[in-house]
Amino acid sequence: MQGWKQDQCQCIVNAESSGMANAANWDAPDATYDVGLWQINTVNWASCNGGSMPCDQTANRNCAIDVWRYGGNSFKLWSTCSKCGACNGDDDAVNAEWDGSWPEGYDATRPFPAWALNATEARMPRKQIVLTEQ
Repeated sequence: MQGWKQDQCQCIVNAESSGMANAANWDAPDATYDVGLWQINTVNWASCNGGSMPCDQTANRNCAIDVWRYGGNSFKLWSTCSKCGACNGDDDAVNAEWDGSWPEGYDATRPFPAWALNATEARMPRKQIVLTEQ
């Protein structure tokens, strides 16, 4: 997305999924999954993808934009944000030259779910698995 700082964006994707669109991780303590390039967690699926696993790249990106917005236009809700310099408070996650437009197919008018207004996240180390198409 044009508004994201691309170096932070690329670091998050690489750290979360190693750039693998079909990556999935099981979070045993929470009994949740993280899926796709952006490793979108189960708790977000209802608000960002109608309750379905966002495996499609566009759905995964759109969910990532939602989560980014829930975090106050920052990557702070990703567990990898600190290693990417994207959540320490003094780094602005928005590209200063961003014109405020969203990618085609993204609905920026959807309201935030109530839980997202005070969103915080703590994750446990996870085991990566890879989903294959059937």
